[in-house]
Formats: sequence, structure tokens, C-alpha cells
Amino acid sequence: MSDAFPTTRPPTRPPPPTERLLAEFRPDPRAYARSQGVLALLAAVAGVAVTQLAQMPWTSALLIPVFLSLAVVFRAVLGKAAAMAGRWRLTDRRLAGPGGVALLMVEVTEVSTSLGSVVVMTAAGERHMIRHLADAPGAVQAITRARDEAKSRPRGLTVPPPVPVPEDPR
Repeated sequence: MSDAFPTTRPPTRPPPPTERLLAEFRPDPRAYARSQGVLALLAAVAGVAVTQLAQMPWTSALLIPVFLSLAVVFRAVLGKAAAMAGRWRLTDRRLAGPGGVALLMVEVTEVSTSLGSVVVMTAAGERHMIRHLADAPGAVQAITRARDEAKSRPRGLTVPPPVPVPEDPR
């Protein structure tokens, strides 16, 4: 029987022998629980605000925030296996992630943190998130350092300037 919602992602391939593995980023269960707890708290606060603005009876004002929080917790329990399966590998040339994502370090333009996750922007405008890290600032430093080293390294063969073509005398 096939699973409609797979709980694991395909494994990340090891780096080629020409690349040096610098770091590996795995999701942290504590960071995952913390972020889901914050979402549950925000859902409860939003539920209280809506019930107060709508001037609902006190039973609704109690039950709606509780059910919203329980929905977030239920979602977190069901999605934990998929969230914990993602693994990112940083080499001296690329950042490889789950699902076959591979970003060349020379194409990375910006690396920042956002709510405990690392956001990696590329020159093409793609945005990739490395979620639920225990040490997001440390991951940003490692990726930034690898990017700066990759950009300072000469890349392959240099292309000579084009030779001017003489105009046709006709």
C-alpha cells in the first residue's frame, strides 16, 4: 500500500570526492518543539482576540483558543517525522539539501536567520530555508564563510576576451 503523504525525504547524496564536507545541518527536536509551541500560543492569542472582538459568550471565548491550540499541536505531531528528515550538507563548493536541492556557493547572495531558521537567497532570487536548527547563527556564519571562500577562489578556466572580427569590405 503506497503512502499518500511520505514521512521521509530522499536521502542527500554524499559529496563528490573533489569536495570537502564542512558542516552538516540537521533539524533539532527541541527547536521544532519550541517553534510549534510558539505557533500554538499565537493561535490561542488570535482565538482570544477574535472571540473578544466578536463579543462571543464566555464558553466560546474559552473553547475556541483551546481548540486552535490543539489543532496546531495535532499538526505538529503529525508533521514531526517529515520535519526531522531534512538534512543539509555544506561543502566548500555547494550547499546540498533534501529533495536534490544543490546550491552553488558562488551563487549564494544572502544568508540570514528568521525565527530560528536559516534563509539562503541565491542570485536567481530563489529562497531556501533550513528549518529547526539548534544553532541558526552558527549555521549562518559557516555558510557565509564558505560562500566568501568560494567567491575568492578562482573558478575554472578564464575565457580570453573576444577577438574583433574585421568588417566585410564589400
